[in-house]
Amino acid sequence: MFKKLIAFLLFLCIAQLIWLYFQNKPEKVPEYVTDTVEKRDVTKVVSVTGSLEPQQRIQVQSPISEFLMKLIAKEGGTVKKGQVVAILDNQNLALSLMQAEAQLAQAEAGVLLSSARKTTTEDIRLAEQDIAAAEKNLEIAKRNLEQIDQTQEKNREQAELSRELAKADLQRIEADYHNIKSQNKDVVTTNDQGIAQAYAGAQDVADEAMSLLREAQRTTNEVTQQDSDITETGSYAGVNFGNRNIKLKNQVVNQYSGYKNNLNRFLEDEYQLLVSDHENPLSYLQRIEVLILEAKLLVDQANEVVADTIGVNDTSSLAVISELRGQLNNLETLLNASNAKLVASRQRIETAELSQDTSETSRTGRVDQAAAALIAAGVRYDQAKKSIEQVAVQNEDLYIKILSEVEVREEAVARAKLALAKVKANPRAVEIAGPKAQVKVAQATIAQAEFNLGKAEIKSPIAGIVTDIMVEEGEPMSLFQPMMTVMSPELKLIADVVETDIADLKVGQKAKVDFDAFSDNEVFEAKVFKISSSEKVLQGVIYYEVEFSLTQKKNNKLKSGLTGNIDIEVEGKKAVVAIDPQSIEYEDGLAKVYVLDASGQKQERIVEVGLEGDDFVEITKGIEEGDEVVLYEEEE
Repeated sequence: MFKKLIAFLLFLCIAQLIWLYFQNKPEKVPEYVTDTVEKRDVTKVVSVTGSLEPQQRIQVQSPISEFLMKLIAKEGGTVKKGQVVAILDNQNLALSLMQAEAQLAQAEAGVLLSSARKTTTEDIRLAEQDIAAAEKNLEIAKRNLEQIDQTQEKNREQAELSRELAKADLQRIEADYHNIKSQNKDVVTTNDQGIAQAYAGAQDVADEAMSLLREAQRTTNEVTQQDSDITETGSYAGVNFGNRNIKLKNQVVNQYSGYKNNLNRFLEDEYQLLVSDHENPLSYLQRIEVLILEAKLLVDQANEVVADTIGVNDTSSLAVISELRGQLNNLETLLNASNAKLVASRQRIETAELSQDTSETSRTGRVDQAAAALIAAGVRYDQAKKSIEQVAVQNEDLYIKILSEVEVREEAVARAKLALAKVKANPRAVEIAGPKAQVKVAQATIAQAEFNLGKAEIKSPIAGIVTDIMVEEGEPMSLFQPMMTVMSPELKLIADVVETDIADLKVGQKAKVDFDAFSDNEVFEAKVFKISSSEKVLQGVIYYEVEFSLTQKKNNKLKSGLTGNIDIEVEGKKAVVAIDPQSIEYEDGLAKVYVLDASGQKQERIVEVGLEGDDFVEITKGIEEGDEVVLYEEEE
C-alpha cells in the first residue's frame, strides 16, 4: 500500500514538471529564405519558334506552248543565274522566222513595184467610169431623200387615225364590261339566297332526324334492357322480352350495340356543326340517312322481339307489350318519313348548288369574255399609241439613213475623182507609203519570231538549287506550265509572333537561336529583319510574321525547314536595383514586399515596379541596395 502511494506521488510530480515545461516553452522564431537587394541587369525577352526558309524560291514556267525536247537541270543540282535548264522544240519557231523573212522580202518587192509603176490610157478610162457610176448613185440617193419627205406626213396621219379608232373601241368595251359585272351581282345574290334556304331546311330535317334516332335508341334499349343509364322510364322493366327466343334477342342486342356506337361516334365527330358550316353538307346528310336506315332496321327487329313476347299469360305485360308495339310501329313510320325528308333536303341542296355552279360558270364566262375583250382593246389602244411613236422614229431613222447614203455617195464621187487625179499623176511618196509600212510590219514579225525562238532555251532566273522537277522530256508544254523550282542557297528565319508580343518587337533587335537539330550549346545570333504589317489568324489567335537574318557567315549545317527556338531581347537595363519576382505580392493594384529588420522581423514595404524582366524585376522606389527581401518562409 505504501509503495502504491509513493508511485502515485511520483507520477503527480512528473506530470507537474511536464505542464510547467510546456507553459514556459519559448515560441519558435520563424526562419525565412531571403534575397539581398543589389544592382542587376534586367532583360525582357520574347520567345518564339520559327523555321528556316530560302531567301528566294522561284517556280520556272514554260514561256511558250511546245514539246520539251531536253531537260538539262537535275533535281538537287546547282545552277547559275541565266544557265539553261531546259530546251523546248524549236522547229515550229524556226519555221515562223523563215515565213517572216519571206514576208519581208515580198513587202520590199512591193515597194520597188510601186516606185516603177507608169500610168496608161486604160487606167484613165477605168477611173472615169468609176466617177460616172458614183455620180449616178449619188443622184438616186438624192431622189430617195425627196420621196421620204412626202411619205412621212401621210404615215403620221394614218397612225393618229388608228389611235382614235382604238380609243373609241376601248371606251365602248369598257362600258360593256362594267354593265356585265353589275348584272352578275344580282345573279350571285339570288343564288346565295337559294343555297341558304336549302341549308336552313336541311338543318330542320337533320334536327328532327337526330331526335328520332335518339328515340329509336331509347325504345330499343327498353326492349333489350342493355343500358340502365339511358332508360328514361321503367315502364317496361317488369316484362321479360325475348325469353321465348334468346337467339332473336341476341341479334337485336348486337344490332343495338353497333347502332349505339355509330350514333355516338357521329354525335362526337360531326353533329356539333350546322349543315351550312359543314365542309361537305351532302356527305353530312348522307351519314344521317345511313343512321336512319340502321334505326329503322333496329326498330323492325325490336318489334319482332316484342311480337315474340305476345304469348305470355301475364295480363299486365300484354298491355305493356301492346303499347310498346304501337310505339314501335309509329316510330318506324316516323323514321320512313324522316328518311324521305332527308333525301328531299339533300336533293334540294344538290339542285341549289348545281344551279349556283351553272350560274357561276355562265357568269364567270361572260365576265372573263368581257375582261378579255377589255384587255384586248387596251392592248390595241396601246399599240396604236406606240405606232405613232414608231412611225416617227422610223421616219426619222429612214431620213437619217437616206441622208447618210447621200453623204456616202458624195464621198464616193470625191474619191473617184481623186483616184483619177492619182492615175494621171506620177507615183508619189504617199502611194509608196503603204508598201513601206508592210516592210516595217514584216520586220516587226521577224523580231517577234526571233524573240520566240530565243524562248526555246529556258534559263534559270536566279542562282541556286533545283528542286521539284515536275516535267519529263517529250512532254507537251502549255503556256506558263510549272516545270521546276529553283531555291536560293541563302536562308532566312521566319516566325509567327502572337499579337500580345508584336508591339515589343522592332527591326534591328538582337536574338539568339538554337535549332532542334543541334545541341543546346550551339547558339546562333540573329536580328529582326522585317515585321509584316498584315495579320494571319491561326486557330482563332492573331499572329504577325517576323523575318530574322542570321548574322553568322554561311554555315553548311543550316538547311531549309529546320525549326529553331528564338529569344529576342526586346528591352534591357544595366545595373539597376532588382529583385526576384517571387518576393513581390500584388494587392488592390499595389506591389509590396517584406523586408527583414535588424531584429529579424519582417516589415511590409510598398514598392514601385519598373522593367519586368524574365529573371528579375526592377524596383524604382521602396527598397534600397542591401535590404534583405523575404522570398518565402522556410518550412520545418
